[in-house]
Amino acid sequence: MGPLDIVTVDDLARRMGFAEPLEYPSSSRQKHLIDWKMEIDDSAIFRYLYRNFRPRRHLEFGTWRGTGTLYCLEECSATVWTLNIPDGEVAIDGTRTYECDSGAFIGEFYRQKKLGNRFFSATDREPFARRSCSNRTWIRGFAISNEEQSDV
Repeated sequence: MGPLDIVTVDDLARRMGFAEPLEYPSSSRQKHLIDWKMEIDDSAIFRYLYRNFRPRRHLEFGTWRGTGTLYCLEECSATVWTLNIPDGEVAIDGTRTYECDSGAFIGEFYRQKKLGNRFFSATDREPFARRSCSNRTWIRGFAISNEEQSDV
C-alpha cells in the first residue's frame, strides 16, 4: 500500500466527483488540527459527505452524545447503527474520562430532534443482534431489515 493521499477541502468536490463544492468556514482553515472542534470545524465536511454520498446505512463506533450521527440523520435517509461502551470511557486508574459518554447521554442530540426512529444502539453488555436487531437478518456483517434485503 502506498502513501495516503491528502485532499484539501478546496479539492474535495473534484476528487470525490461531486458537482457541488464544499463551502468551508474560513475560521477553520486557520486552525491547527489539534484545535478543531467537531461541531465547528468537522461538521461542514461531514454534512457535505453525507449529503453527497447519501449512504443507506451508517455504522458508528462510539456515538457519545450523537453529534456525528445527527449530521448523518439530517443530511441523508440512512439508517444508523452505533456501538458504545455502556458505562463510558474509563482511564487506566478507573476514573471516568468524560462525564457525558454513557447511559442516557449516548445519542441525546438526535433523540432531542426526534430522529431516533432511524437509529439503533448497542453496547457491549448486550449482543448487537439481540439488542438492536431482534427481528432483523444479518447479511455481510450488517443488520438490515427484511425490506432492505433485496437491495444488498
